[in-house]
Amino acid sequence: PEDARYAFPWEQDSWNHELHSFIQRCIQIRRTNSALTIGDFKIISADDSKFTYIRQTITHNLVIVINNSDTLSKVDMDLNQYFPPQARLKDLLTGNSVNLRDGMLHNYRLDPKNGIILDIA
Repeated sequence: PEDARYAFPWEQDSWNHELHSFIQRCIQIRRTNSALTIGDFKIISADDSKFTYIRQTITHNLVIVINNSDTLSKVDMDLNQYFPPQARLKDLLTGNSVNLRDGMLHNYRLDPKNGIILDIA
């Protein structure tokens, strides 16, 4: 028990600071969005390289897309049942915004080994 954290690199100089910042951002997003903690989980689509799901409560929807491939992925999705048709969505990870057109997300570029968490802006 005393040695349980012995292998952890306590010297911050040896940390991967980019990864540390990303994990802190993910923790903050989870703490401030109840859909991620108590929301229902529903898979929208899944294949060998891309996984899309929704976390939703009665009042809040979040759509999460993960690109697990080594190449850029273009995301095209019908989000009519989750967001208003002309909604402006925000990626909670980057802060970037995207507009739906008639409820559709068109040609959203998702980098390799990356993901987005879309929320109404």
